[in-house]
Amino acid sequence: MRPLYEIPTEQYQALADYERQILETADLVAGGEIDLAEALKRDDAAADALEAELDRFEAEFNVKAEGVAKAILNMEQSRDVALAKAEPFIAEARRYQASAKRAERACDWLKSYLLHQMQRMDLKKVEGVDLKVGRQNNGRPSVVVENLEKVPAELLIPQDPKVDSGGAVEAWKLDGKKPDAVPGLRFDLGQHVRIR
Repeated sequence: MRPLYEIPTEQYQALADYERQILETADLVAGGEIDLAEALKRDDAAADALEAELDRFEAEFNVKAEGVAKAILNMEQSRDVALAKAEPFIAEARRYQASAKRAERACDWLKSYLLHQMQRMDLKKVEGVDLKVGRQNNGRPSVVVENLEKVPAELLIPQDPKVDSGGAVEAWKLDGKKPDAVPGLRFDLGQHVRIR
């Protein structure tokens, strides 16, 4: 794949090393050789090394910023190519997952049907030619609340009130996006990088 933009050799090497380390870590996770926690540590270390390497260059900031922006666009291109290559497999995996879910729902329905019929006929077990089917109690009971006021206080879980973020943002918009639109709340817009 040809990169969209030319990047200075030192920066390009640092970025190539970073991308190689990330892909190697992904392969190790996929192969079961390391767990996700170790992968995240390795990714963080690779990102720290890349940041240190980029900071080492003594170019003017606007030149450095443009180089980093070019790297971002090149990596986004790599990401898009990888996603395009993965899409047929993702679509196939979704079909298999949907098929598995349908089979699971069918099994659950049939088990429920069988249990209901055995309960209705008051049968504890059925002996077939090849299989024995029995019904038994679950290991853990379901808790059904019949009267919440009678439940001892130590069994109740206190819950703090939650703010409806969507409603708060709507109120903020309706009040002209003022910082003090809703008493007790602050609205942080945050920022992101935009490359044009």
